[in-house]
Amino acid sequence: MEITVAQGQVLRLIPRIDLERARERVEEKKISLVAGTVGALFSHPKPEDIVLTHSESRLEPFWQIVAEAHLVYERQRSYTVAVDGSDVKRVTLYGQDLEVTPAGSSGGRFTCTGTEHCEGGQKIAETFDSRGTPESDLAPLLTNPSEPVADLDAFRPEGVLLLAPEAGANLVLGHVVSQLARPRDAQSVLEDRFEVEAITLCLRPVYAFEFQWPQKSKFVVVEFDGLSGEIRTGRSKKEQARPALSYRELFDVSADALTAAAGTAIPRDNVAVKLMKSLVDTVRK
Repeated sequence: MEITVAQGQVLRLIPRIDLERARERVEEKKISLVAGTVGALFSHPKPEDIVLTHSESRLEPFWQIVAEAHLVYERQRSYTVAVDGSDVKRVTLYGQDLEVTPAGSSGGRFTCTGTEHCEGGQKIAETFDSRGTPESDLAPLLTNPSEPVADLDAFRPEGVLLLAPEAGANLVLGHVVSQLARPRDAQSVLEDRFEVEAITLCLRPVYAFEFQWPQKSKFVVVEFDGLSGEIRTGRSKKEQARPALSYRELFDVSADALTAAAGTAIPRDNVAVKLMKSLVDTVRK
């Protein structure tokens, strides 16, 4: 298998809603978010009873891979051909005599073998969460405006918590490659190419707000999606140190790293990884 990989790219998705507007929306709903419907009904907290103790803006990572597989192979097949007429006992085909087996009063059949020359392709576009788990719900986020991050190693936006993905490019790419269907009856593989058109680390804006309800000794963290405006309970990342995101480590797609990520699906000796020098831009900006 020959795997050609485009230069990895990093995109920062531009928020549609900023931190201040997100805080206003969450403040409007904080009673139901913190106390809950039942709690608000029986305890009747006032807005001033629930205090905002911490807020943060962060960039959460996910991956996208766009790739295409191409396979050319040969396989042997047996063909059964019906013969019209019970008096036919033998058929000569391409200089070979083939015996006809009776198959009822109307005629018989003969069997011949041949080589099928096959060619197939498979287009793949898949998104993964920061742990490398396939997550199709992330794909629509790529329709939002974005800007490229030219130097990931030096990228430290002020006032923003930058989170590192738990899975690197080798893991998500290995997952995609391991899914490729290979015909089990292929006697000879003439061409086996897998071209990664784009491998992208996407950074999505998320805001988090920590509220305290002192009378009930209750803490609740509310997350606000800066792209969709979705509000959900979550957890604060304020205790996490900012990791140094290394482009080299995250985009390691060497043959050894890839085969280790894909497991036994790809024989190590059959993998050759080539890196494309030019960046293939398939993600909407």
